[in-house]
Amino acid sequence: MKRQLPPQEMFPAGEDGYRVRALQLPDDFSVRIVQRGDEKNPPVILLHGWGCSAFAFHKNISAIADAGFHVIAPDLKGHGLSYKPADSSNYNTAAMVRHVGLIADTLGLKRFAVGGHSMGAALALRFAIANPRRTTALALLAPVGTSGLPFAALARLISPRASLPVWRMLNTRWMTHIFLRLAYGKLGNPTAREVEEYWAPSQFPEFTTAVRNLLHEFNWGPIYVGGLDAHNIPILVLSGSRDHLCRKKTREHLKKSLRTDPVVVEGAGHLVISETPDRVNAAIVRLLRQSR
Repeated sequence: MKRQLPPQEMFPAGEDGYRVRALQLPDDFSVRIVQRGDEKNPPVILLHGWGCSAFAFHKNISAIADAGFHVIAPDLKGHGLSYKPADSSNYNTAAMVRHVGLIADTLGLKRFAVGGHSMGAALALRFAIANPRRTTALALLAPVGTSGLPFAALARLISPRASLPVWRMLNTRWMTHIFLRLAYGKLGNPTAREVEEYWAPSQFPEFTTAVRNLLHEFNWGPIYVGGLDAHNIPILVLSGSRDHLCRKKTREHLKKSLRTDPVVVEGAGHLVISETPDRVNAAIVRLLRQSR
């Protein structure tokens, strides 16, 4: 049986230009962050989705940093190589929004751009709603949890706490490959490295508990945006046309509530950030330059 990547080999191991740091937060949680770009440059925090890690942005971080920005991609609590608290209350919506704020506070960031992929997009939006004066720009990439989560009731039904040992056994390399293949559209396929990186965190038993608790505790929407437009925050909504989680309903909800026209990449799936990175990176950089 093939072994999983050990922590010392996980992204961005072996790649030049990245800085990795274990950040000790005031609540005593240790969070791993991946950084790139001059710390004097305008900051942007990128939030990964459910069950992922900073690796989700492996095709985006360097391009955004090279465009003149300080990019910070944390492994959110419960994920990657960050601390994985067992108490389910750590994963409710208010706790997750506070978590983003604590990361920024500990880094000394007063104002910054925030972007997210999938669930990370919903978290970024909720953070911006709660902290509009701290948010310089907002990027919602393949957002999930802004207009409700498809099959949320079923997912919660089949994942009671007692089922955790079963889900740990099912979290195999083969299953990871299947889910990644479903997340791609017509424009690409998951690489062997992607399969290894997305599978790697499951070597920690606490990971399965954390993602299960997040599924049950996080408010997956819909999000009703009130007054955010009054702060004139530049906003990007981008998704693939073949994204089965970010559907037309989600795009229409965000268009109406955020008063912005979503960008749809024809043929791309849920992992649009990996499938068409050049187009995604260019859109993010254009957005960030509006906030300068």
